[in-house]
Amino acid sequence: MVPSRLLSPLIGSPFDSWLREEKLYDEAAASAIKRVLARQVAAAMKESRLSKSEVARRMDTSRAALDRLLDHPMTP
Repeated sequence: MVPSRLLSPLIGSPFDSWLREEKLYDEAAASAIKRVLARQVAAAMKESRLSKSEVARRMDTSRAALDRLLDHPMTP
């Protein structure tokens, strides 16, 4: 959130406020969290040189579930 002292009254309200008004905030926030998590998992996999199958086994989930996380589209 942008500090109020940085906002100009001529610019309008912050983007978060607009998302809330349009009832899109929760969906946008959930999507952003999923993207961050996917990037962190992918980076850890690369650093550790682990396959998707091995990561899925260690996470006690299926390879398909891991694929859904990692293959999350960048647009809603």
